[in-house]
Amino acid sequence: PYGVAKLAGEGYIKCFSAWKNLNYTILRYANVYGPRQDPRGEAGVVSIFIRQIMNGEKSVLFGDGELERDYVYVDDVAGANILCIDNGSKSIYNIGTGIPTSVKGLYEVISNTIQKKNKTEFAAKRSGELDRNVLNIGRAKRDLGWKPQIDLKKGLLNTYNWTVKR
Repeated sequence: PYGVAKLAGEGYIKCFSAWKNLNYTILRYANVYGPRQDPRGEAGVVSIFIRQIMNGEKSVLFGDGELERDYVYVDDVAGANILCIDNGSKSIYNIGTGIPTSVKGLYEVISNTIQKKNKTEFAAKRSGELDRNVLNIGRAKRDLGWKPQIDLKKGLLNTYNWTVKR
């Protein structure tokens, strides 16, 4: 349902564009993470894991831990948005890294960055959750000259350091 709702929104944008002759650029984001992400919701697994590990709380990994996601740092997403101010009229771009990372792998990179471990447990995969969501960013690279600049380890370190200071 989540993906269908997003696609419906894109349909409305295209409809209004045709009707009112409006320009648009649609950016489809991967899993965006970075400083200022709220760890108290159900989204934002990076900030959730960081908070849980720092506080010695248990971390829950859904499914077998092998669900794959594409994690893109917020500064890279901001850069893509800025490029689209003058480019990409009536286009759709995927904004991610194109690199799959399992939830278990993400947890390990975060705990290695923090140099601390906590208890983990696996829970049933949530209903409707995709096994894999990794974006093809070729069009954004080609048309916008955009590509992510911050790799996962650096982005996680930046996010952790911001959290510590906060």
